[in-house]
Amino acid sequence: MIRPVSFLSAVFLGVLASNAVAADPKTTNPSCTNAFAVLGWSHFDRQQAEAIEKLATSRLKKAAVLEQMGDPCAAVATYEGVLALAPRGADADKVSMARQRLAALEPALRSTVTIKTDPEKVQDLVVTLDGARISGTRVGLAAGTHTITVGAKGFQTHTENLSTCKEDRELAVQLQTVGSASPAVASPTPSAVTGSSDKDKDDDEDDDKGDEDHAPPAAKLPAAPSAPAAPSDAAVLAPVESPAAPPPPLVFKGTAAMRRELARLSTAENDWQRIADHWEASKKLPWAKVGWILGRRRQLEQVATIQRGQATHVNFMQYRVKGQEGAYAYVANCGTGATCNSIAKTFLYLYPGVGVPQVECGALPGVLENPFAPEIPIPSAEEIAKRDAEWAASHAPDDDDDDDDKSDKKDKADKKADDKSDDDDDDDDD
Repeated sequence: MIRPVSFLSAVFLGVLASNAVAADPKTTNPSCTNAFAVLGWSHFDRQQAEAIEKLATSRLKKAAVLEQMGDPCAAVATYEGVLALAPRGADADKVSMARQRLAALEPALRSTVTIKTDPEKVQDLVVTLDGARISGTRVGLAAGTHTITVGAKGFQTHTENLSTCKEDRELAVQLQTVGSASPAVASPTPSAVTGSSDKDKDDDEDDDKGDEDHAPPAAKLPAAPSAPAAPSDAAVLAPVESPAAPPPPLVFKGTAAMRRELARLSTAENDWQRIADHWEASKKLPWAKVGWILGRRRQLEQVATIQRGQATHVNFMQYRVKGQEGAYAYVANCGTGATCNSIAKTFLYLYPGVGVPQVECGALPGVLENPFAPEIPIPSAEEIAKRDAEWAASHAPDDDDDDDDKSDKKDKADKKADDKSDDDDDDDDD
């Protein structure tokens, strides 16, 4: 007889790599105690890490191209996007490179924000920038995103998120007294914007010619209005509206080759962002499926310590798989084999995407290590009822089945008649 440890070691070292799919989970003796079910396994961490690295690389390259195109403000926003990947495990060297480029660009791109409050005169005004208190209502900001809070005694605190780059702004803040309804968030109003010229300074004649070929047609001004006819005594003159100003012409920065490279990197960035988000959501999906099992089996009791032989006791843990980088196992520990068998079958039905559940009795195999308790979102009774109603509606019997059967019989009768007619035609030909 194969010992559980040896069996599951073989499962993890072999099936983990191949992710083979079987029709049914492997179950155990229902009356056994101290059972466990390995519900599935995944490499979601490794797959997400690979996507994060690709995303950080594409953003760094994109920011460098934006600098070459003479758009440092867009480059700053893209470098900040690299820094935002640090908590998600981005490579430290890439994060450090983005931080160095931001430090080099920011001195020339600083902005000034003037805070104006309504009411204008407020005693003991407190202003914080990115969590640090500042003095006065005029503050210099480095290029990038910032959070400003404004408050005073007797007034609600107002929070504003700003994205600035080489400009002067007025930030209108309407303070509400404590207990009153909060107003809509005031938008920052640009007052004087300065920046570098958008003129294309490259001297690549071919690219310049290409720019001219792709330049948008000049905007046409509306025709001058003709002189109005002399109105009658009863006529009422409507106010004459001046023609709308033409939209500003589009300005293409950088060479055509730079723009093509920017488009390619932007597409790659979007693709890797979606992939990284997909794997982030996938890491939580198995436990979301377990939540539906618990939601439908309210008699199950999640406990820290399993009492052997207690059919209602269950404990869910996530383990790292020894020897498999970035691999995790989703495990249910149960008081009886029957409980784990039921959970394993239901989990495979709900979510066949992380392998085939394996149920065993006895101690966990040594290949599982570093356990931690996951977050399991359990749906409410209302959510379960809604899901059941949707399922019932989608699987309702078709009322037109009888009509379809009649139609099929009529089609068969018509076909026989056609065949007989064809045979008669052949006889006539003879």
